Amino acid sequence: MKHLRFLEVATNALSELPYSMEEMSDLERLDVSGNSLKELPKSLGNLRLLESKKVKRAKSGLSAINNPFPKPLSEFVKLSQPRATIEILRYLRGESTFEDKTLELENDKTLKEIAAPSIPKQGAGIRFSTAKNKKIVFADPRRDIGDDFLALEALLPELISATKLFLVGIRGGNAYGELEEIAEKYLELISMPIDQINSGRVWAVGLRLESWASSVQRNIQNGFLPELENNQKAALDSLLGLHAPFIMSTRTGRVMFERSSEYHRNEVEDEGFRKVSNLLVNVIRNSSLLISSEVIEEVSQINSAIGIGPRPERFIVAAKTTDQNLLATIAKNAIGFFAATSFAGVLGQSQMFQGTLHQIGGGLDQSILFFVNNYDDLKLFAAGAGQEMAWLGRFMSWLKIKIGWS
Repeated sequence: MKHLRFLEVATNALSELPYSMEEMSDLERLDVSGNSLKELPKSLGNLRLLESKKVKRAKSGLSAINNPFPKPLSEFVKLSQPRATIEILRYLRGESTFEDKTLELENDKTLKEIAAPSIPKQGAGIRFSTAKNKKIVFADPRRDIGDDFLALEALLPELISATKLFLVGIRGGNAYGELEEIAEKYLELISMPIDQINSGRVWAVGLRLESWASSVQRNIQNGFLPELENNQKAALDSLLGLHAPFIMSTRTGRVMFERSSEYHRNEVEDEGFRKVSNLLVNVIRNSSLLISSEVIEEVSQINSAIGIGPRPERFIVAAKTTDQNLLATIAKNAIGFFAATSFAGVLGQSQMFQGTLHQIGGGLDQSILFFVNNYDDLKLFAAGAGQEMAWLGRFMSWLKIKIGWS
């Protein structure tokens, strides 16, 4: 730890920092934003590398926004870099001479200049876009040069036939209702021209199909469900047997399979993610003004399936990928709202802000309300979803400053 150069502990619910931090003499970057800190150790003032010329780099210096500091520290942390770092460390060394009023005026100007944090691009898996009615919908499928179209075209007719045959065999009974419902959705997704098939959605529904098929088999063995008839079992085996090579003929399928294979399970972290994903499901289900009902349903199902089936790591990777793509889409829309309007500076400090935000109605402002109305749950989700979602905590801290919301 002594020679550590970069330390990021943002959004970790920290209430204090160790006073021995002065031993980290090589520290160039420290991010303690979004915690519950009421003070900073005086010893931090001696970490001279934090305020060296390197602080001018975007990833250097001290960031401590969104902590319940008293004045004047609460004002220092809002300054732009490198000034924020310099003034904080001077304050900790007892060298500061600024008055509160000077800082408040400075911050009015500084907050206008805060750039939005980097939002990740959507990766493989289920992707999203914004429809003309400003709702979040599934992105249109796109032809990927990594897809093996010859293999897909050869497999698709057989896959459709096997799915239909399986559904004919189990329709009308109540014993396998959930499995039938998933198979119906799967058939809907593959029953279209090859270049219009959404491989991300087929991959996700295929995961659920495999998982529920395994669950049905276990319940049959335990005597909870009646045996599948021979033709039903043969049709199900054929369907699952064809799904694997079909989805692996897509770039999405191969990327997600590789991610799942490389995922190192940690039961404590995975259980933590499962719990916070339930928070996200509740948030999404209450966001029908912003997110289409179809997206709400499928994203909720993916998150609710974490921990189910013989390969739980696949659902964890599926949920993390899908959640990031969805939240990144909404976050970019929120940033786009500010860029598209004539409002500058700290909107929340303007008397116009609240009225204007609601008067515009619908539109991209719904993306801002999504984060504002669900701030606490989404911060908890960001903190418990792993390093992949660290950007979300930074974005929400930025948004809170941008709208002047204390």
